[in-house]
Order: sequence, then C-alpha cells, then structure tokens
Amino acid sequence: MIRHVVNFRFNAGTTDEMVSALSAALETLSDQIQGIRNFTHGKDLGLWPEGSNYSYTVIAEFDTEESYRAYAADPYHQEVIRKYLLPILKDRAAVQFEA
Repeated sequence: MIRHVVNFRFNAGTTDEMVSALSAALETLSDQIQGIRNFTHGKDLGLWPEGSNYSYTVIAEFDTEESYRAYAADPYHQEVIRKYLLPILKDRAAVQFEA
C-alpha cells in the first residue's frame, strides 16, 4: 500500500470560507477518482504555538504505485488544486511511503 501525506501552509489572509471550500472540494475526490483506498483530511487544530504547524493535511492511501500516480495526474484532482488550493497556498510538504 502507498500512503501519500501532504501538508499545506496557507497564505496570510486566507479566510475560513476559503478553507471550507477547499475541504468541501477535497471531500469529493474519493467519489470522482478511482483507486483511492482511504482518504482523510483536515485543518490544523492549533494546539502548538501559532505558525509552527502546517495549516492543513491530506492523507490518502492507494493499493499500488500506479493508482497513486493516476490520482496525482487525474484532471479532476488537478482542477481542485488549481481552483481551491493554489490561490491560498504558501507552502507544501509531501511524502509518499509504503505502508
């Protein structure tokens, strides 16, 4: 199994409405893209000092490398990124590993 973990830090001025729109769009990925075994995401709870954590994380699991690569390149996934993530994105950190 391939596990994909990606963390986002948002730009100053990102509103709760923008984050909610991103979250709602991410919620649709599993229904639109085949090959996603498990998908979870959420906003940081702010339990560490402000600014030290990333703003949001996505954890997605795939049975194979091929299914991960298909997800990463999927046009619907790319549209969600362009429309909802890129306008608020300051920084991104990601890793894929075998679980």
